[in-house]
Amino acid sequence: TAFIDAEKQSLHIVMEFADGGDLAAIVRQRREDERRFSEGDALVILAQCLEALVHIHSKHVLHRDLKGQNIFVMKSGIVKLGDFGIARVLEHTASAAKTMIGTPNYLAPEVCENVPYNDRADIWSLGVVFYEVLTLQQPFQAYNMAALVLKIVTAEPAPLPPDFGPEVVDIVQRTLQKKPENRPGAAELLNLPAVRRLVGSRFQLTDPGGGRSALKTPSVLHAGSTGCLSGNQE
Repeated sequence: TAFIDAEKQSLHIVMEFADGGDLAAIVRQRREDERRFSEGDALVILAQCLEALVHIHSKHVLHRDLKGQNIFVMKSGIVKLGDFGIARVLEHTASAAKTMIGTPNYLAPEVCENVPYNDRADIWSLGVVFYEVLTLQQPFQAYNMAALVLKIVTAEPAPLPPDFGPEVVDIVQRTLQKKPENRPGAAELLNLPAVRRLVGSRFQLTDPGGGRSALKTPSVLHAGSTGCLSGNQE
């Protein structure tokens, strides 16, 4: 919500308060405490982020800076995707963005290589976040930008700890495919058995074809994942 104080000639913006903080701070605290997320908790975080991506991608919007600091958590457990400051609206689904922008550790290989990219760049960034939630470490780390870009483009992340199941490993591998055409879309990921088994009671598939507008959720989750657009995006 925004309003103008004409007398003081000032603009005021009222934003929702995320009482649980951002995901990056939570990951950092858990790293210090040596306390990993459970597989189930990690998947619930992933699912809510995916629902947000299903929504914005259906509107031809790329977030372009998806990272833990831009994922906000409510004490109720609802996760909200925010900070659309460098988001890009494409003309249509087949369009591609060209500007190299975002936070280095979360950049997709195609962004690093300065070639046109689409919504699959957001999927890569979410894969980095998911890996970080699972391991409390980023998959690609280096001492300088050139080395980091080289790792993102050519290297594979360290394997997940052995106590994580094969389906979670599969999600990480799918989202961190080097070639964007090999990465699934948000709706496809949201309907993987590993995700639906844990959050299926909250997500109802209305179209077995898994189209971009195929997901129907209770209002509280829908607001939690897409309400961050209020007042900013239409």
